[in-house]
Amino acid sequence: MNKIVCLMSAFVLLTGTFSCSEKKDSKTSSMPAVSEPVTEYGAVPEPVVSEFREFSAEEFNTINVNTEITDSPLPLVSRSFMASDLDLGERIPPCKDEKYRDRYIESVTGRIDPNDGYVYDMDEIVRGWEESLTEPEEGTIRDIWVDGPVAYLNVIYDEWCDECHECSIYRYNVDKDELTEIFRHSDGDKGFDILEIRTLNGEIFVNTAEDGVFRLDESSGQLEQILEGSGRKYSDNLFPNDAGKLIVRRITRDTEPVDKDYKPQPGEILYSDNNVDFYIERGSNISMSEYDFATGSWNELYSVYESSDNSDYNGTSTWGTKALPDVSGELISYKEKPEGSRKYDLVTDEYRLHTDITNFTTVYAGRDRVILSVTNGDYAGSTSNKLHVFDLASLQHYVLDISNYGSMCCALDEGVLVYSGGNTGKAYYIMPELGLTFPVDRVGSGEAHINYGNMYNSKSDCVLFMTSYSTGESTETDENGNTYMVFTDHEVVYYWYTAEEKNE
Repeated sequence: MNKIVCLMSAFVLLTGTFSCSEKKDSKTSSMPAVSEPVTEYGAVPEPVVSEFREFSAEEFNTINVNTEITDSPLPLVSRSFMASDLDLGERIPPCKDEKYRDRYIESVTGRIDPNDGYVYDMDEIVRGWEESLTEPEEGTIRDIWVDGPVAYLNVIYDEWCDECHECSIYRYNVDKDELTEIFRHSDGDKGFDILEIRTLNGEIFVNTAEDGVFRLDESSGQLEQILEGSGRKYSDNLFPNDAGKLIVRRITRDTEPVDKDYKPQPGEILYSDNNVDFYIERGSNISMSEYDFATGSWNELYSVYESSDNSDYNGTSTWGTKALPDVSGELISYKEKPEGSRKYDLVTDEYRLHTDITNFTTVYAGRDRVILSVTNGDYAGSTSNKLHVFDLASLQHYVLDISNYGSMCCALDEGVLVYSGGNTGKAYYIMPELGLTFPVDRVGSGEAHINYGNMYNSKSDCVLFMTSYSTGESTETDENGNTYMVFTDHEVVYYWYTAEEKNE
């Protein structure tokens, strides 16, 4: 909390912008400690956790905080790089070898859905694939994960094949400008389709499309499978959290094989991954499991079935509810509306918080702090965005109107990074207790038009942006000089903010 202490002088100047409701008598005991006593022999037993707590909305002292944009230096460290700055090399994937070509040309043409509303030049598509047999492809960054000054990059070298027979993972230290390949897959028989790279507790984890989840030894480049896959019938997402837990959300599709000429019934959709095997998806089983680092096993936390025909849909999304909780912050949490109430509670394994709010999105749920965002719109198109921060130790409830800053929020160190998204790409870093608001500069601002921008974080020690800027257009022509395809050229920029102290 050292940055909060450093900024308390600013608090004196801004106290006139606060309006406080009368403090209510607290019925809840003070914040319980989670202690880890050390025994005579130095062994650390299981943490002692206090009993379940319940907070009423009336216990909190509500403080309406006016935001104030400051020109003080941003209390974060920022890093960035452009994808084009990195030399990722060129390769011809092994699946382009003569003994594999006939097998994989089917997957190229099989990806085309003749009923998707687009007009395809199949001859041109096949011609492009044929050129890839002898012309090396440049590496393309497919996924990125950042950890302090280091970016981990999933790089693929084959845009024409679904199975990813040639790919690498690079470690890029931005501060030192050092790019190191730490893993490579090159196999014409077997693809290795990496979806996510995540780091936690000093280890690297790799999530794939078919083969499950692996731990990667950075020094040797060897993989150790820690969760089995089951082909493309499922999809996983990894969620490292602030408590040092690795959580996986697995969606397993409930499918029924059908003939290629099957006529779907109302509400049904006919699927095929290879244009050979066809099926109808009846629903999905969605589960969350936590990895036990001591035993190497997975413990299922929650599981819910959702039907494709929405017969079990109750009007709200499953994610963030008791059936499938949220993992934002230290604690797994969900929102629940008590019987007879219009207001939601936030519930974790350690407490229940009565928020007195009709709906919210959980930004962060921790042992001593809860951050919620609330978006309300009207028929005229006006939108109101508010931030609610509950200090569970001091029983303070801070409310900030962030409508002028954006609606997407990520917890970052002691503050919240708010992002407007869309074509503006503006972001602000807000210290909720003080209302201090720091404009966050965009990489490449003013140099090119922004096409899109996305903001990501799984732990509150970093927020990552991925932004694309258009840089012009390029065309492809046929042998007669006629233009048959126009491409929008773009530059991809990655930049992120961490809570690290700056070197003086």
